[in-house]
Amino acid sequence: MQYNHWYWDNFKFIIHEMFLYAIGVLLKHERFEPVLRLMSHSYYVGSALDYPREPMEPFSIIYQTMDSLNFRNRRLNLNRLSLRAEMLEQRSHASGLAFAELMQADFVLFFFNSLATLDETGRQIWWPETLLYYREHAAPFEIFARAESLGYVMKICPLLAVKDKDGLGEAFKLFGAQNATIYLPRWDVFHSFSLQNVTNFKKLASKP
Repeated sequence: MQYNHWYWDNFKFIIHEMFLYAIGVLLKHERFEPVLRLMSHSYYVGSALDYPREPMEPFSIIYQTMDSLNFRNRRLNLNRLSLRAEMLEQRSHASGLAFAELMQADFVLFFFNSLATLDETGRQIWWPETLLYYREHAAPFEIFARAESLGYVMKICPLLAVKDKDGLGEAFKLFGAQNATIYLPRWDVFHSFSLQNVTNFKKLASKP
């Protein structure tokens, strides 16, 4: 009668993946209001976790670390930056949703959660696993490419917890600033991404 918390890692993966796809599909079809509701509402977890928490948690509770994959990576000397990201990428091939759209969802969740938890303590921050695949100088995600229109910018700003383009620029400064509590993800010494590139920042609201 031994217990190992790894036994539930498959559920952690599936729930996280399903939530990513839900956000990804809604963004693809420009259903921005349901996305905002899903990110803004709290979720009831009760005593489902192994350690005391509040019964109502932000959506970031859906992302849970998977020690089994980390152990596998070390045991087999795979030297992968993220086995979880690889699994998400491989499984997306038969999903009907382009992996870039899944990455877009992951970025929106990461950015919104980072700003929404600035005044919180002890909150688990959403880790954007799929953005490991975002390459330097890659094209911006679709909703930001479309946001050269001022009207479109105003539609997506609530998804980033900002009011307008200027507010987004100010939010960029919070990542990694002195005494900052939020940072850009980094998978090794050099592997990260540019907020300006991902969001098409220079061209945002450049057209009426």
